[in-house]
Amino acid sequence: MVDLLIENDHIIESLQHALRDGTHGLTYVPPLIKRVITEGRWTERTVRVTRERAAFPTFAQFVRAALPDGLGTDVATLKRVCAGDTVALDLIDQAERAQTPHGGDRRSEAIKIDNINLEKRAAAESEVPSGTAAQYALRRLRKDRPDLHAQVLAGTLSGHAAMVAAGFRKRTITVPLEPEALARVLRRHLGDEELATLATLLTEPNTGSTDDLVDGAELVHRLADPESAQRIPWSETKAARR
Repeated sequence: MVDLLIENDHIIESLQHALRDGTHGLTYVPPLIKRVITEGRWTERTVRVTRERAAFPTFAQFVRAALPDGLGTDVATLKRVCAGDTVALDLIDQAERAQTPHGGDRRSEAIKIDNINLEKRAAAESEVPSGTAAQYALRRLRKDRPDLHAQVLAGTLSGHAAMVAAGFRKRTITVPLEPEALARVLRRHLGDEELATLATLLTEPNTGSTDDLVDGAELVHRLADPESAQRIPWSETKAARR
């Protein structure tokens, strides 16, 4: 008969080795961590090298515990190692925030405060580090849009695209700071009404320095007549105005 506590230790030991074996070993961490979490291997086991029982009320305690009982690292490091695997990252986040098997929420006060801060920063996610923003996206989608969350885990939709589709994040684009290219990009992404509003805003007085800025009036001209970008180089029109 298979001793499940011993079998748990075999899998945990493989994960411990993968974390210690450098770049090559780290590639095995995501699949192992997914198995450890989904099968609950981390909660209790018999550590073969000490022949003692190791049990943890929370996932974070298991991760932080010194070898051979735990992983001897921290959750933040584990998330960085698994950053390329959305499913692993999501499972770590769920395990970190789950209630203990014995009932009751035993998350630290620091984690609770972090949850509050994440909610407050949701409207200004462009200022949040990418890792935190990615974790917040998975968490928010898991809670409020499980259908889109499932698509992110399946790899058919990015976290950012899912957040935009859910209305939790505004759509953004990256544009070059050159009027001709900028006008082309904006005409592809904006409708006639939006372009008209933009034209009005661009022709309003600019009280700051304009030496290194795109000229609003010229951009309005380019938006209205995209053919002009091919006839008159921007550098020439800018030099003429000077």
